[in-house]
Amino acid sequence: MTLKVLPVTKETAIEMWNESNPDNKLENNYRTGGKFDSWYGLSSWLIRRDEKTKEVVAISAYELEDGYLKTGALRSKVSGSGKHFFDWRKKRYKGIPQVAGFRHRDPEQQESYLESRSDLGYDMNPTEGWPEIPDEVKTQFSQEYGGAWGVKKKLTWWNVLQSW
Repeated sequence: MTLKVLPVTKETAIEMWNESNPDNKLENNYRTGGKFDSWYGLSSWLIRRDEKTKEVVAISAYELEDGYLKTGALRSKVSGSGKHFFDWRKKRYKGIPQVAGFRHRDPEQQESYLESRSDLGYDMNPTEGWPEIPDEVKTQFSQEYGGAWGVKKKLTWWNVLQSW
C-alpha cells in the first residue's frame, strides 16, 4: 500500500472520507460550531490516500497562525497517520511549532493515546516556553483539554529512540 498525503478542501476531505468509509461517515458540519468557529478554526485540510485503490485512510486539518500552526481533526483507520501529517506540515512550515488538543473517540483509549503523543515528541500541557504561541491560545487549550494538549516543533532522535 502506497499512502500519500494530499491537500484538499474540507468538503472534499469529508466527501472522500465518507466514500471510503461508509460505516464511519462524518457529518458535513464536522469540526464546525462553538470553539471550532471561534478559537480553534482549521481551514486547511489534508487526506492520506492509498494511491492504488484511491481509498482515503485518514484526514486531518490545520490553521496557519502568526508564528505557529493549530492542528487537529485527525480521523484515521491506519496507524502512523498523525506522524505523516505532522511531517507533511513540517516540510512546508519549517521551524514553526504545531499545537493540538487530543481527544480519542474512545474514552477508554485516551490515556494510551496521550502517551503515544508524548512518545512522538509533543511537549504535553506546557506551562512555560513556546513564545511563538500567544498565552491566550495556551490558556484556551488548557481550559478546553486540561492536560490533553501539546506543542511539537520537530521530531528528535531521542523521541524516535524512546518510541521503540
